[in-house]
Amino acid sequence: MLQALLFNPNKTFSRGTNNISQDIELMIDCFVSCFRIDPTNMEPLSTCLNLNVSLIYHVVLVSSLNR
Repeated sequence: MLQALLFNPNKTFSRGTNNISQDIELMIDCFVSCFRIDPTNMEPLSTCLNLNVSLIYHVVLVSSLNR
């Protein structure tokens, strides 16, 4: 499942340094879509709220909430 690939706190999704902004946009789109499909699904949210994960997840959370 795409959500499991993008929001795995043990292995941050990345296609390389040249694609970081595109990866973040993909994660934001996935986060928003998952929320719209099933607002009770807390997996992406709990991953992004975890203080021990990469900064990218925090950026994704804030950007997703902005949308």
